[in-house]
Amino acid sequence: MMRLKSITLICVLISQCPIIGYAQRFLPEYNLKRDNLLSNKVELIIEYEFLQQGIIFIQENVEDCFSYSPLYLFWIENGNFYKQKFTECQTSPIMKLTYSDFLDLASKNLIKIKNAKILAAKSNNVTEVYVSHDDEWIFKFHSDNNNFEKVISDFSLNTRMLEENEPNLNYWVNQNSILKKLIDLVSAETD
Repeated sequence: MMRLKSITLICVLISQCPIIGYAQRFLPEYNLKRDNLLSNKVELIIEYEFLQQGIIFIQENVEDCFSYSPLYLFWIENGNFYKQKFTECQTSPIMKLTYSDFLDLASKNLIKIKNAKILAAKSNNVTEVYVSHDDEWIFKFHSDNNNFEKVISDFSLNTRMLEENEPNLNYWVNQNSILKKLIDLVSAETD
């Protein structure tokens, strides 16, 4: 097992991109739960992942398990709020939430969220800036009439200055977006 960890670390260091955890197909428990919720037609399901790009550091642990990025399922069923966390190492128990600001905001604003956009970083002298290895918030929404995905760039959302004396003209627009509110709320409900 130690050999697999070494090979994984080498691949990650060479490519500087995630090889484990990005695709949900690596977590059968996650797929099973998501498919079960979809087939039971619960009111709202949200798949969530914060994907960090670049070099990752693998720490040895007792379980000898490598986990890249946790995946979360949030859902509303019969008016109740739930969440569950999944990693390559562990599937957490389902948590029934007393209340969820995140789920409440999402359920009341699906169309607004679907139509919202984070604008690219730009300044008076720079038309647009994109980065190739950006951290991203990934949301997949499933409800009766709305199934869509939102991938939100950390660089576009949180960059204030492109260069010295070159402020991002879209910074405050992005900071006041419903997508920023969504990120702040989901961050408060995940670890």
